[in-house]
Amino acid sequence: METSATAEYIQISCENSTYNAAVCHRCGTKIFPVELLDAHLDRHQIKDLYLEGERQLRNHVKIERNPTLRTRAMTLWRQKDRLRCGACRFDFEEAYGTLGADFIEMHHVRPLGATRGKRKVSPTELVPLCSNCHRMVHRRRDRMLTVKELTSILVKRRSVPRISKTYTR
Repeated sequence: METSATAEYIQISCENSTYNAAVCHRCGTKIFPVELLDAHLDRHQIKDLYLEGERQLRNHVKIERNPTLRTRAMTLWRQKDRLRCGACRFDFEEAYGTLGADFIEMHHVRPLGATRGKRKVSPTELVPLCSNCHRMVHRRRDRMLTVKELTSILVKRRSVPRISKTYTR
């Protein structure tokens, strides 16, 4: 009989035959055939399991975005500077090369959800933000942070250097 840190190896007799098996030290379960021991021990490594992936059909209102407006706003920002986050200055193209080119979110400084129905929006009302900064300006339910407020938080926390070219919106 052999012993390891995780299991004790035993032999089981059944109908005039002897088989190798293991007893798990953690839960006392007898594992047969021994080849299943690793799979059994893997279950002990996973402590927290949660169900995910349930499919649900939902009806909700979607506010349509105008892709031409986004393209025009990106062109305007490229003319001022590289297309980078207006809060933390992250540049996807600089970080990821051609894969990151034109990968940026365009943030409406006046939220579309704040008005009912359609409205005219100027390309100057959109500010480029990386995904993290965009989530942070919308994080508070009571009010949206301005890009300037978020930049100020980042500068105070020394997450970004003081920027000579800050965005005022």
